[in-house]
Amino acid sequence: MKYKVEFAEFHKIEVEADSKKEAEEKAAVMDDEDILNHSVENTGMVVWDVREA
Repeated sequence: MKYKVEFAEFHKIEVEADSKKEAEEKAAVMDDEDILNHSVENTGMVVWDVREA
């Protein structure tokens, strides 16, 4: 049998904001490069899901 394995990589970033809502809004529009540039912690790859192909 074949399986599709989905991986995820989690990053923690720091952003300057006046409120939690503003921080969430800033994070929501960040692209991959911005996230990597602001990353302060990286979990590495983890298995997110496994399904039959």
